[in-house]
Amino acid sequence: MKRIVILGASGYVGCSCARHYSSMTDVFTITAGKAGCELSVDLVSDNFVSFISSVWPGDTVLFLAAISSPDRCAELGGAAQLINVNNTISLIEQLTAKGANVVFCSSDAVMGKYAVKSYENSPVRPSGIYGEMKAAVELAVSENPNVKVARFSLVLGSGDKFTEMLKHASASGQEVEIFAGFVRNVVSIDDVTEGLYLLAKYWDQFPQKVFNFSGPELVSRECLVATFADVIPGLRYRVTDAPEKFWTNRERSVETDCHNFSLLLGRPPRSLSQIVSSWVQ
Repeated sequence: MKRIVILGASGYVGCSCARHYSSMTDVFTITAGKAGCELSVDLVSDNFVSFISSVWPGDTVLFLAAISSPDRCAELGGAAQLINVNNTISLIEQLTAKGANVVFCSSDAVMGKYAVKSYENSPVRPSGIYGEMKAAVELAVSENPNVKVARFSLVLGSGDKFTEMLKHASASGQEVEIFAGFVRNVVSIDDVTEGLYLLAKYWDQFPQKVFNFSGPELVSRECLVATFADVIPGLRYRVTDAPEKFWTNRERSVETDCHNFSLLLGRPPRSLSQIVSSWVQ
């Protein structure tokens, strides 16, 4: 039976993967992280002996662990560099040396400096410190045949921070402030968990190195909230201009093509309307 190790299992995507895979009979899932997981691993430390000893040759490790907030990365500086780059690269090298496959979960921020749509084979042009960190790891693993890269766009689904914020605001009667100009290829959490499973299960059938886990549509934050307002009773919001410091560590618009991701899924990724329809059911 195929073993999938979810590193970073306490995060939104990691929790979703663990929950989704637990009902499958063709894979065995192991959770890993700083706390509350079956295997303990902390990227603050560079001592991974215990974790590596628990990983078997042939396992697939979904490498989701990271400091993912762009603002937090900028604030922490060298501490974030240690976790997101130095120790991440070291752990990936040790895992692949053990005979494991690794799906490194990256970000569309590595393509943030493109003014037009970027593709999975486009040269990386990272934006902000977070994008630069992810790009550094991508470069380090670029020649490693046991590593594939999954670049996430804005992941949406029941339980994510954004939709939970909207539900809470609706329930409490609060008006939500939405920053104009933030635009991404939103992607369904269900497509993300399915795509990661397919990479782990059918590794050799997909020779591609990079997969943009992106949706088929470029969606603004304003459009996103307007769509949710149709299905969340009482949701009130106003659109405002973000302060300039908001854009210091992130681009206004990042458009990514999802060709390889569509091949992986065997279909186009879900559209925003499909995501919302699934979310409200």
